[in-house]
Amino acid sequence: MHPTSPWTSILPSPVSGEHSLREAAARCGRSMTTLRRHIRSGRLQALLRPGRFGPEYVVSEAELKRAFPDFSSRDPAPTAPLLNAEENASLGFPERWLRESIPLSLFQELQMKHEQLLVQYGMVRAAGLRGVELESEFERSRREAESLRSQITEIRERRVVEVEEL
Repeated sequence: MHPTSPWTSILPSPVSGEHSLREAAARCGRSMTTLRRHIRSGRLQALLRPGRFGPEYVVSEAELKRAFPDFSSRDPAPTAPLLNAEENASLGFPERWLRESIPLSLFQELQMKHEQLLVQYGMVRAAGLRGVELESEFERSRREAESLRSQITEIRERRVVEVEEL
């Protein structure tokens, strides 16, 4: 966040017709990340307001219309009410139920995040396996070095005895 940017200011309380970044993203069918990117680049003007966890961006309806010409003032997609266990089973819970009960854009965003986490997990796991391989290689090299040190010590002792005999 850039609180010193010319297109943001800190105001004390929300005004009607303004939406939090989450609400604005749902209303215009874009992700919060996209809206933040637009705010940082100056394509979308937003206000910073004190929020529960610190300053939060607030975007007006008019600004959404200006920044996104294809935006039509619409409420977020309605969601289905929560179902009981039998209804969940009949819908093929959770996949089908998720697809039918939340907006498609949110479902796709969650699916993308899931795939990203799987990739990151794979990378961490591969790094961990490589770490284990390196650790065992280090241990083998340490044992080999210790063996060579003991051989050098034995050779020195033999040479000292040979020199004394001469």
